[in-house]
Amino acid sequence: MPDHEASAWQGIGLNPLEASEFRRNGFTPYDAKPWVQYGFRSAHMVIEWHQARFTPLEASKWKGKGFTLNEAVEYRSKGLTVK
Repeated sequence: MPDHEASAWQGIGLNPLEASEFRRNGFTPYDAKPWVQYGFRSAHMVIEWHQARFTPLEASKWKGKGFTLNEAVEYRSKGLTVK
């Protein structure tokens, strides 16, 4: 990984292992930054929530209230939201 890219990953608060996981899954530091800012440090988890059409903010609210992704999808499909 080029030095400038490593610095960008470090700048958003990811360690080299976390950054490598995001990078292997096609993320740039720019793509990952909003997710990391909302507490997501796993590319796998980001992919799952993103594929379920959650924004980083929405996902963090559901996750912060203790809901799993499957629960969040189910409840959202019924028109429920979290604050």
